[in-house]
Amino acid sequence: MNKKVGVYIPARLRSERLPRKLILPMGDTCLFEIACRKLNDLPDYINKYALIYDQELIDIAKKYPSIKIIIRSEESAKAETPLSFIFGDMRQVEDTHLMFLNPCLAFLSKETILQTIEDFSDSNADYGTSVKPLQNWIMDKDGKMLNEINYKELTTKKIEPLWQTAHCFHVFNKDKFFEDNYMLKDGFMPLPVPENETIDVDNREEYEYAKWKYEKEICS
Repeated sequence: MNKKVGVYIPARLRSERLPRKLILPMGDTCLFEIACRKLNDLPDYINKYALIYDQELIDIAKKYPSIKIIIRSEESAKAETPLSFIFGDMRQVEDTHLMFLNPCLAFLSKETILQTIEDFSDSNADYGTSVKPLQNWIMDKDGKMLNEINYKELTTKKIEPLWQTAHCFHVFNKDKFFEDNYMLKDGFMPLPVPENETIDVDNREEYEYAKWKYEKEICS
């Protein structure tokens, strides 16, 4: 399968749980600028896009020359569904597949993004999503186990992990997405991400933790 994977950051300042979280300070920068920096540093053969409406985000993205800015409509920036309307401006790009990159992950590395694109491009998959290991005892509400417990040792160290969604990115067939509105389908390719890179920011508590960790580990 001949694929060309482009990467886009869909961003907006409107957020119900933590308004304007993408431009809240983290050291001398912010989540959106951290994401733009990583995008800008990807190889030139990868098309990079910022799908944005708010002027504050446009001003940041303009500092990164390899990122193409696509100005979305105010309506699409406010909408919650359907996805094909929210991301409708991506229909125009030349790529066969797109990576929807979550801009709220300060610790997701450029190397992981690039390795993911390479692995997906080399596969026969049309869809993929980020995953991380879950090494624990997993059961349903009735106590029926979904993996095995060693009742003699009662340790999780040796069990085979299950995998959970990491919410870092989805990769999908662009044309099919705009035909049926599905960004992910059964049979998708699991794309592993190191667990320490999956710290997401959805609310104030997560922001304060990510800010503390970023300033301690990256800025110091």
